[in-house]
Amino acid sequence: MGKLSDDSMNEHDGKLQEIRAKNEAENKKMLKKAIDEARLIGKEPFNLQELQKYWSFRYQNTLSSTQVDSAMRDIERDYYLSGKRFMTMEQYGKHLMKMELYR
Repeated sequence: MGKLSDDSMNEHDGKLQEIRAKNEAENKKMLKKAIDEARLIGKEPFNLQELQKYWSFRYQNTLSSTQVDSAMRDIERDYYLSGKRFMTMEQYGKHLMKMELYR
């Protein structure tokens, strides 16, 4: 098999970027919908300080601040996308602590 031409590679990269952008937009849309639904069902708003009363992020001191910020965004996203499974920071924090046991 021969190498891809520069034009083919650029086209391929462009399509990958397009797919990534579409996925990112869809993920943002899903999160916004979950946050809106959370208000309607009485779910406690995400609050990192409150969550930290029940859970501590074991990698806090080993990751860069950028990596920690990214992880916290994922934690917040997962809280909202969990729907009614966790309605409070306490419930979610206890779940996260339990999950730490399996890592």
